[in-house]
Amino acid sequence: MTSKNFTFTTLHLDDSVLVTLHGGIDHRAGPALDALIGGLPERLSSLVVEACDVPFMDATGMRFLLRLQRLAARRRFDLHSRGWQAQPGQLYDLAAHLQGSRAGETSPAVDEGRRQLRTHLELRSLQHRAHGARQALRTPPQ
Repeated sequence: MTSKNFTFTTLHLDDSVLVTLHGGIDHRAGPALDALIGGLPERLSSLVVEACDVPFMDATGMRFLLRLQRLAARRRFDLHSRGWQAQPGQLYDLAAHLQGSRAGETSPAVDEGRRQLRTHLELRSLQHRAHGARQALRTPPQ
């Protein structure tokens, strides 16, 4: 499956699935990630997510990870991942903390993770706005 800059492949081995992710995960990858989750077999013993080729992800990736974790808990299959690069790996760790805590429960690790995520998303937003401003300055008026 493909999105503008994001692709994934799946390999089914009996009742296990290996998913390999390629490219950055941002809002454009949302439909592809939804298709990935929707295409998982109903009977599944394990799911392995290979993320060596994911250089970054935003809140779309967090949402995807949390959905996978909830699905694994509900359907009772093992969920494993490997190969996370630095930035997406931090969000993966945060997703694990958030899923591990119950609603309304807080801990210093979760609070720090939420602060880091908020800071990261604010920085990404500023970078996107700065990029747009630079592009506008480069474009001659018509």
